Amino acid sequence: MNLTTDLSERNAAELEAQARSARMPADRYLAEIVAHALESRHKYKVRRLEEHLDTVASHVVPGTMAEQIWNRRCRKLQTF
Repeated sequence: MNLTTDLSERNAAELEAQARSARMPADRYLAEIVAHALESRHKYKVRRLEEHLDTVASHVVPGTMAEQIWNRRCRKLQTF
């Protein structure tokens, strides 16, 4: 994917300096920054889903069948 973006002179200079420090072209350095940000976001979403599933599971009595959970949920929703 090709991407064009406008950076302030200060940010462009900082990006160039960091890329030089990492001994890579600025476009490759920026691609790695984006990849890292996307990976971090994905990991965050996975963690949040795991936490949600743990919370939901903590409210279910061990041995409860899926059909029982569904029926309880339907009854709860009917009360609204």
